[in-house]
Amino acid sequence: LRESSALATPVSLINYQYYNSLDELKQLIQDEADHIQCIVAKTGLIENSLDFGESQNPSLSDYADGVDVVKFLTGLHE
Repeated sequence: LRESSALATPVSLINYQYYNSLDELKQLIQDEADHIQCIVAKTGLIENSLDFGESQNPSLSDYADGVDVVKFLTGLHE
């Protein structure tokens, strides 16, 4: 474990960060939105978050980075 605000880590390392309020955390998430693929949190705590245990259980309508790759590729001919 390492206290760091860095989002990316080497294998076998987990970064953690302290925050003073839920609003501060929400702002941090908003500021880093382009670099965050998913958020796992207690149900209802953070908007658009996934429940614990669900981050590796996508549904058919869940797309990596929110991009429907098949729709994108089929739209290239237009």
